[in-house]
Amino acid sequence: MSSRPALRRVLSELLSVLQDCRQRRVFSCAAEDSCIYQLAMLVCSQIDDKRFADLYKAQRYLRHPSPVMLSLVLTGLVILSKTPKMARKMPVLLPDIVENLPAADTNVTVKALVVITNVTRQMKWEEANHIALRLVEKLLPLFDDESSQVRELSIHLFKEVMKTAVGSNTRNMVKKVKSALLPLFFHMNDQNTSVAKASQDTLRACAELLGWRRFSSLAATGQTHLMREYLEFAVSALKEFLATMQGGSCSWDSSNHGGQQDPELGNGNAFGYCHSQSTAISMSQVRR
Repeated sequence: MSSRPALRRVLSELLSVLQDCRQRRVFSCAAEDSCIYQLAMLVCSQIDDKRFADLYKAQRYLRHPSPVMLSLVLTGLVILSKTPKMARKMPVLLPDIVENLPAADTNVTVKALVVITNVTRQMKWEEANHIALRLVEKLLPLFDDESSQVRELSIHLFKEVMKTAVGSNTRNMVKKVKSALLPLFFHMNDQNTSVAKASQDTLRACAELLGWRRFSSLAATGQTHLMREYLEFAVSALKEFLATMQGGSCSWDSSNHGGQQDPELGNGNAFGYCHSQSTAISMSQVRR
């Protein structure tokens, strides 16, 4: 199934088998039969977007698929989603595909990321907004995946999806973006050059979304030393903010930063980690 014509031939044959009630149980269970049937319907017929969405919602065969079936279906969806017309039929599949991240098999994770990327590119921001927050939550751990391909795909996808949050989701998305800053900064030194470049580009996009113009400029030119100083300032400001919130005391030496707050960082809650374990960031981590 390496091409759409081949996929069409394979699924057409499967569809004809599945439509024969006497031979319909060619797979281990009815759910997997339905999985193939609906994929075949997607590629072989002129079914419209709404009708396909209704058919999928009736059974949601990707909600708890077997690993083999998930891999098979995603292989087909990778091919189909390359065509904008087909990709526009698939938003209904995304919530369940997202919930299957990360898959036990790296190849399946890669397929899922490719499908999600192809489909979200065809969605309006208002549509993507419904899954944006959940998707970025799933993507963040993949930044540190052993597979460089997974790292690169997840970072690129994060860059595209973070811009789709609108309305009430905007504030929560800003928190997610802030939580990605340090991982992205570290991956600017990734051994894989494609991952390093993706991290740099995404870090710049994050800074632009946050309104951090100076940091965006530093990221664009790859000035990691000055970027590190900027992040050190942000982490120190966060520690000061947390100490204030917890009623403790914190010695803040503003002389190291020109004697004043950086207006881009506001009240010090630079990373939005206020009640998270992620606040335990040491300066040695940033200096590395």
